Amino acid sequence: MKGKLLTALYLASCVASVNVYATDTNPSWYVLPQVGVMAPDETTMGIFAALKMGKQMTDNIDVQIGVSRGVAKDEAAGYLNSKYSQDALTVEGLYFLSRDTWRPFVQAGIGYGRDKFTAEGMPIFAQQTGQSSLYQNRDESSSSVLGSFGLGLQYAQTPNRFLQLDARYLLSDSNTDKSNLYIALGVAFNLEAAPVKALPVVVPEPVVVAKKPQVTLHNLKSDNLFAKGSSQLTPRASKDLANALVAANIDVTKLSKVTVIGHADRTGNAAINQKISERRAEAVKVLLVGKGVSATIIQTIGRGATEPVTTIKDCPKTLKGIKLSSCLAPDRRIVITAE
Repeated sequence: MKGKLLTALYLASCVASVNVYATDTNPSWYVLPQVGVMAPDETTMGIFAALKMGKQMTDNIDVQIGVSRGVAKDEAAGYLNSKYSQDALTVEGLYFLSRDTWRPFVQAGIGYGRDKFTAEGMPIFAQQTGQSSLYQNRDESSSSVLGSFGLGLQYAQTPNRFLQLDARYLLSDSNTDKSNLYIALGVAFNLEAAPVKALPVVVPEPVVVAKKPQVTLHNLKSDNLFAKGSSQLTPRASKDLANALVAANIDVTKLSKVTVIGHADRTGNAAINQKISERRAEAVKVLLVGKGVSATIIQTIGRGATEPVTTIKDCPKTLKGIKLSSCLAPDRRIVITAE
């Protein structure tokens, strides 16, 4: 049993290590409590509860780590009453066919389980069948490595909450039940992520559009102004902003109104995109105040990914990774309007 436990923990660590590689994809973990029914065999049904922690790793893959406990009254012939239970620790990968409001997925994983079967013998039945030694009281347990596979569906209610319905089999070499069917329903809640890490950023070219009496600075370089995936200003941010103000011929001492708008691209979590666009706009406000602009005339706005420059036709969903990030670069921008 010790060898099986070490094997399960080793395999679980291999699956969980994917998180280290993909942390920048989406920093927000979520918690998923579930309840449902379990079926150890065709004639037996019980109930179970589970608690999982999950994380989006890529555009198509989540990892969920969870514990569960299921209990059933096992209808075993020859016994007055009997009870079967299974405790399980699992690490599972979910592959999503879509990331829209309705999100179908398939799942597979590994884990470690402990099964327990207790029963009270029926002496009369044993005597009638002539097998008195077979139907005595039983108290048996076994532990084993588990394999799991199944399918499910998520429904996104809000950017921070979704429903999950799934059906999966847990397979093992247990001495009691070697396969269990679980059907579960739960509500997941995203946890607050700090610091924010998201959105691989590729530098767009600066474009300065000047109008009088209103002057608008478009597409200030995100990579030049901010550290990757955050609202922390880079050492060169002050110089880049100063150059843009000079190029637009703006006298900061004569301004009456300034609006700073942060934008993000469509990748990643919508709620995180909104927050980072707001925080980046606030960071640029601090930079403008340092250059002599009155804080009272500066308004900051975060638009998230709601006003993209590109279209789906420009950057189709078939693009992945760096190619998609490069194509969506114009969407990640800071726009400053001064009057």
